[in-house]
Amino acid sequence: MNRILLALLLCPFAVAAQSTPGDHDGDGCVGATDVLFILGMYGECQDTWCADSVLFDNYWYETVLIGDQCWFAENLRTRFYADGTAIAEITDDAWAWLNGGARCDYDNNSANVATYGRLYNWYAVDDARGLCPSGWHVPTDGEWTELEDYITALAGCYDGIEGTALKSTSGWSDGDNGADYFGFSALPGGKRLDFGTHFEGAGAYGHWWSSSPEVGFDCWFRRLIYDNPGMHRASNSALHGHSVRCLRDSE
Repeated sequence: MNRILLALLLCPFAVAAQSTPGDHDGDGCVGATDVLFILGMYGECQDTWCADSVLFDNYWYETVLIGDQCWFAENLRTRFYADGTAIAEITDDAWAWLNGGARCDYDNNSANVATYGRLYNWYAVDDARGLCPSGWHVPTDGEWTELEDYITALAGCYDGIEGTALKSTSGWSDGDNGADYFGFSALPGGKRLDFGTHFEGAGAYGHWWSSSPEVGFDCWFRRLIYDNPGMHRASNSALHGHSVRCLRDSE
Protein backbone atom coordinates (compact mmCIF):
# COMPACT_ATOMS: atom_id res chain seq x y z
CA MET A 1 0.00 0.00 0.00
CA ASN A 2 1.21 3.56 -0.75
CA ARG A 3 2.74 5.00 2.44
CA ILE A 4 0.97 8.34 2.00
CA LEU A 5 -2.40 6.60 1.70
CA LEU A 6 -1.64 4.54 4.79
CA ALA A 7 -0.75 7.69 6.72
CA LEU A 8 -4.00 9.33 5.67
CA LEU A 9 -5.97 6.30 6.75
CA LEU A 10 -4.31 6.15 10.15
CA CYS A 11 -4.22 9.90 10.79
CA PRO A 12 -7.78 10.30 12.15
CA PHE A 13 -7.12 7.65 14.79
CA ALA A 14 -3.89 9.29 15.93
CA VAL A 15 -5.23 12.82 16.36
CA ALA A 16 -8.69 12.19 17.74
CA ALA A 17 -8.44 9.16 19.99
CA GLN A 18 -9.69 11.00 23.11
CA SER A 19 -13.19 11.61 21.73
CA THR A 20 -13.09 8.39 19.66
CA PRO A 21 -14.61 9.82 16.46
CA GLY A 22 -12.66 7.14 14.61
CA ASP A 23 -14.48 4.33 16.43
CA HIS A 24 -16.21 3.06 13.29
CA ASP A 25 -17.02 -0.42 14.61
CA GLY A 26 -18.64 0.86 17.80
CA ASP A 27 -16.53 -1.09 20.28
CA GLY A 28 -15.65 1.96 22.36
CA CYS A 29 -12.04 2.18 21.30
CA VAL A 30 -9.98 2.98 18.22
CA GLY A 31 -7.91 0.12 16.89
CA ALA A 32 -7.08 -2.24 14.07
CA THR A 33 -10.70 -3.13 13.31
CA ASP A 34 -11.44 0.54 12.63
CA VAL A 35 -8.65 0.62 10.07
CA LEU A 36 -10.18 -2.46 8.46
CA PHE A 37 -13.52 -0.66 8.37
CA ILE A 38 -12.02 2.22 6.39
CA LEU A 39 -10.24 -0.16 4.05
CA GLY A 40 -13.54 -1.94 3.51
CA MET A 41 -15.16 1.32 2.43
CA TYR A 42 -12.80 1.46 -0.54
CA GLY A 43 -12.51 -2.26 -1.16
CA GLU A 44 -9.39 -4.16 -2.07
CA CYS A 45 -7.59 -3.42 -5.32
CA GLN A 46 -8.71 -6.04 -7.79
CA ASP A 47 -6.57 -7.23 -10.64
CA THR A 48 -8.02 -8.52 -13.89
CA TRP A 49 -7.87 -12.08 -12.55
CA CYS A 50 -10.76 -11.32 -10.21
CA ALA A 51 -12.37 -8.19 -11.60
CA ASP A 52 -15.03 -9.63 -13.89
CA SER A 53 -18.56 -10.80 -13.13
CA VAL A 54 -19.29 -14.45 -13.87
CA LEU A 55 -22.33 -15.65 -15.84
CA PHE A 56 -23.70 -19.03 -14.72
CA ASP A 57 -27.22 -20.38 -15.30
CA ASN A 58 -28.34 -17.00 -16.67
CA TYR A 59 -27.24 -15.12 -13.57
CA TRP A 60 -24.30 -12.72 -13.14
CA TYR A 61 -22.25 -13.20 -9.98
CA GLU A 62 -20.00 -10.45 -8.66
CA THR A 63 -16.57 -11.52 -7.42
CA VAL A 64 -14.33 -10.35 -4.61
CA LEU A 65 -10.60 -10.70 -4.05
CA ILE A 66 -9.61 -11.52 -0.46
CA GLY A 67 -5.89 -12.08 -0.06
CA ASP A 68 -4.89 -14.36 -2.92
CA GLN A 69 -8.36 -15.91 -3.26
CA CYS A 70 -11.08 -14.86 -5.69
CA TRP A 71 -14.58 -15.64 -4.33
CA PHE A 72 -18.16 -15.30 -5.46
CA ALA A 73 -19.55 -12.32 -3.53
CA GLU A 74 -22.88 -14.09 -2.97
CA ASN A 75 -24.28 -17.57 -2.54
CA LEU A 76 -24.66 -19.96 -5.43
CA ARG A 77 -28.15 -20.31 -6.92
CA THR A 78 -27.60 -22.52 -9.97
CA ARG A 79 -30.10 -25.16 -11.08
CA PHE A 80 -27.52 -26.93 -13.26
CA TYR A 81 -24.11 -28.51 -12.99
CA ALA A 82 -21.29 -27.00 -15.03
CA ASP A 83 -21.91 -29.49 -17.85
CA GLY A 84 -25.54 -28.35 -18.19
CA THR A 85 -27.12 -31.33 -16.44
CA ALA A 86 -30.03 -30.36 -14.19
CA ILE A 87 -29.57 -30.70 -10.43
CA ALA A 88 -32.55 -32.52 -8.95
CA GLU A 89 -34.86 -30.27 -6.94
CA ILE A 90 -36.20 -32.26 -4.00
CA THR A 91 -38.95 -30.69 -1.89
CA ASP A 92 -40.40 -33.73 -0.08
CA ASP A 93 -39.27 -36.40 2.39
CA ALA A 94 -37.22 -38.12 -0.31
CA TRP A 95 -34.43 -35.69 0.65
CA ALA A 96 -33.61 -37.89 3.66
CA TRP A 97 -32.84 -40.96 1.53
CA LEU A 98 -30.77 -39.47 -1.26
CA ASN A 99 -27.39 -40.77 -2.39
CA GLY A 100 -26.95 -38.22 -5.18
CA GLY A 101 -26.87 -34.46 -5.65
CA ALA A 102 -29.92 -32.33 -4.90
CA ARG A 103 -30.94 -28.73 -4.35
CA CYS A 104 -33.80 -26.84 -2.75
CA ASP A 105 -34.88 -23.33 -1.81
CA TYR A 106 -35.09 -22.40 1.87
CA ASP A 107 -38.55 -23.45 3.14
CA ASN A 108 -39.18 -24.67 -0.43
CA ASN A 109 -40.02 -21.06 -1.21
CA SER A 110 -38.47 -19.65 -4.38
CA ALA A 111 -38.86 -16.11 -3.03
CA ASN A 112 -35.86 -16.82 -0.75
CA VAL A 113 -33.48 -17.45 -3.66
CA ALA A 114 -32.90 -13.77 -4.46
CA THR A 115 -31.57 -13.17 -0.95
CA TYR A 116 -29.98 -16.45 0.14
CA GLY A 117 -29.30 -18.39 -3.03
CA ARG A 118 -30.09 -22.11 -2.95
CA LEU A 119 -29.24 -24.94 -0.56
CA TYR A 120 -27.41 -28.06 -1.77
CA ASN A 121 -26.60 -31.39 -0.21
CA TRP A 122 -22.95 -32.44 -0.16
CA TYR A 123 -23.46 -34.99 -2.92
CA ALA A 124 -24.04 -32.07 -5.30
CA VAL A 125 -20.82 -30.47 -4.04
CA ASP A 126 -18.89 -33.67 -4.71
CA ASP A 127 -20.41 -34.37 -8.14
CA ALA A 128 -17.78 -34.69 -10.88
CA ARG A 129 -19.93 -32.61 -13.25
CA GLY A 130 -19.07 -29.53 -11.17
CA LEU A 131 -21.37 -27.49 -8.99
CA CYS A 132 -19.49 -24.27 -9.82
CA PRO A 133 -18.83 -22.92 -13.31
CA SER A 134 -15.77 -23.94 -15.30
CA GLY A 135 -12.64 -22.41 -13.75
CA TRP A 136 -14.26 -22.35 -10.30
CA HIS A 137 -14.80 -24.89 -7.54
CA VAL A 138 -16.32 -25.38 -4.10
CA PRO A 139 -13.51 -24.55 -1.65
CA THR A 140 -11.80 -27.29 0.29
CA ASP A 141 -11.65 -27.25 4.08
CA GLY A 142 -8.06 -26.03 3.75
CA GLU A 143 -9.07 -23.16 1.47
CA TRP A 144 -11.66 -21.99 3.99
CA THR A 145 -8.92 -22.10 6.62
CA GLU A 146 -6.70 -20.00 4.33
CA LEU A 147 -9.45 -17.35 4.22
CA GLU A 148 -9.76 -17.36 8.01
CA ASP A 149 -5.99 -17.15 8.48
CA TYR A 150 -5.76 -14.16 6.13
CA ILE A 151 -8.41 -12.26 8.09
CA THR A 152 -6.83 -13.20 11.42
CA ALA A 153 -3.43 -11.98 10.25
CA LEU A 154 -4.90 -8.62 9.20
CA ALA A 155 -6.77 -8.17 12.45
CA GLY A 156 -3.74 -9.03 14.58
CA CYS A 157 -4.78 -9.13 18.23
CA TYR A 158 -8.42 -9.09 17.13
CA ASP A 159 -8.29 -12.78 16.32
CA GLY A 160 -11.84 -14.11 16.59
CA ILE A 161 -13.75 -11.48 14.58
CA GLU A 162 -13.55 -13.34 11.26
CA GLY A 163 -17.33 -13.64 11.20
CA THR A 164 -17.83 -9.92 11.72
CA ALA A 165 -15.40 -9.24 8.87
CA LEU A 166 -17.37 -11.43 6.45
CA LYS A 167 -21.01 -10.85 7.47
CA SER A 168 -23.18 -8.46 5.50
CA THR A 169 -24.08 -5.13 7.09
CA SER A 170 -27.79 -6.03 7.20
CA GLY A 171 -30.06 -9.07 7.32
CA TRP A 172 -28.88 -10.72 10.56
CA SER A 173 -31.17 -11.37 13.55
CA ASP A 174 -31.45 -8.79 16.34
CA GLY A 175 -29.42 -6.30 14.35
CA ASP A 176 -26.25 -8.32 14.94
CA ASN A 177 -24.90 -7.47 11.51
CA GLY A 178 -21.32 -7.58 10.36
CA ALA A 179 -18.93 -4.97 9.00
CA ASP A 180 -18.41 -6.69 5.64
CA TYR A 181 -14.82 -5.43 5.49
CA PHE A 182 -14.00 -7.35 2.31
CA GLY A 183 -17.25 -7.40 0.31
CA PHE A 184 -17.91 -11.10 1.00
CA SER A 185 -21.45 -10.14 2.11
CA ALA A 186 -22.27 -13.34 3.99
CA LEU A 187 -25.99 -13.68 4.70
CA PRO A 188 -27.76 -16.05 7.13
CA GLY A 189 -29.39 -18.48 4.72
CA GLY A 190 -30.08 -21.18 7.31
CA LYS A 191 -30.03 -24.86 6.40
CA ARG A 192 -32.15 -27.86 5.50
CA LEU A 193 -31.89 -30.71 7.96
CA ASP A 194 -31.04 -34.23 6.85
CA PHE A 195 -34.55 -35.57 7.42
CA GLY A 196 -37.97 -34.74 6.04
CA THR A 197 -38.75 -31.19 4.99
CA HIS A 198 -37.32 -29.38 7.99
CA PHE A 199 -35.58 -26.03 7.58
CA GLU A 200 -34.15 -23.75 10.25
CA GLY A 201 -31.88 -20.80 10.90
CA ALA A 202 -32.62 -18.24 8.17
CA GLY A 203 -31.77 -14.85 9.61
CA ALA A 204 -29.78 -16.39 12.47
CA TYR A 205 -26.94 -18.31 10.85
CA GLY A 206 -25.38 -19.39 7.58
CA HIS A 207 -23.66 -22.66 6.72
CA TRP A 208 -21.30 -23.03 3.74
CA TRP A 209 -20.07 -26.38 2.48
CA SER A 210 -16.47 -27.27 1.84
CA SER A 211 -15.65 -30.00 -0.66
CA SER A 212 -13.76 -31.98 2.01
CA PRO A 213 -15.20 -35.06 3.71
CA GLU A 214 -14.44 -35.61 7.38
CA VAL A 215 -14.95 -39.23 8.35
CA GLY A 216 -17.75 -41.63 7.57
CA PHE A 217 -20.86 -39.79 6.42
CA ASP A 218 -19.87 -36.31 7.59
CA CYS A 219 -18.33 -33.39 5.66
CA TRP A 220 -16.74 -30.11 6.71
CA PHE A 221 -18.48 -26.74 6.49
CA ARG A 222 -18.16 -23.22 7.92
CA ARG A 223 -20.76 -21.52 10.08
CA LEU A 224 -21.44 -17.86 10.92
CA ILE A 225 -23.91 -17.06 13.71
CA TYR A 226 -25.75 -13.79 14.30
CA ASP A 227 -24.65 -13.30 17.92
CA ASN A 228 -21.06 -14.51 17.58
CA PRO A 229 -18.19 -12.61 15.89
CA GLY A 230 -16.18 -15.71 14.97
CA MET A 231 -16.18 -18.22 12.14
CA HIS A 232 -16.72 -21.84 13.10
CA ARG A 233 -15.55 -25.10 11.54
CA ALA A 234 -17.93 -28.01 11.95
CA SER A 235 -19.19 -31.10 10.14
CA ASN A 236 -22.62 -32.41 9.14
CA SER A 237 -23.96 -35.41 7.32
CA ALA A 238 -23.88 -35.16 3.53
CA LEU A 239 -27.68 -34.97 3.51
CA HIS A 240 -27.86 -31.53 5.08
CA GLY A 241 -28.67 -28.65 2.76
CA HIS A 242 -26.15 -25.80 3.05
CA SER A 243 -25.22 -22.71 1.09
CA VAL A 244 -22.29 -22.75 -1.34
CA ARG A 245 -19.68 -20.18 -2.35
CA CYS A 246 -17.48 -20.73 -5.39
CA LEU A 247 -13.74 -20.08 -5.39
CA ARG A 248 -11.72 -19.44 -8.52
CA ASP A 249 -9.15 -22.03 -9.53
CA SER A 250 -5.56 -20.96 -8.96
CA GLU A 251 -3.82 -19.40 -11.95
